[in-house]
Amino acid sequence: MGGRPCIRGMRIRVRDILDMLADGATPEEILADFPELEMDDIRASLAFAAARVDHPILSAAERSFSLTNNCPRSVRLACRAGS
Repeated sequence: MGGRPCIRGMRIRVRDILDMLADGATPEEILADFPELEMDDIRASLAFAAARVDHPILSAAERSFSLTNNCPRSVRLACRAGS
C-alpha cells in the first residue's frame, strides 16, 4: 500500500478506517463492510491517529518565553519581522 500503515498486515489502510469514521460510519457499519476486521482494529486505528497528532509540550519553550515582546525566543525574529 505504498508504505502507508495498514491493519494487521491486511490491505486495509488505517486512513480508510479513520476516513469512514470521520464520514459518520459507525464501528458496526465498518465491521459489516469488512468482516475480517475486529473492533480492536478500529480502536487501534484511533490510537494510532491519536499518537500521530500528539506532541510534547516542551518546558524549555515556556522558559524561553520573552515577556518584553510576547514571543517565544524561537519565533522572536518572526515576531519582530511582523511588527
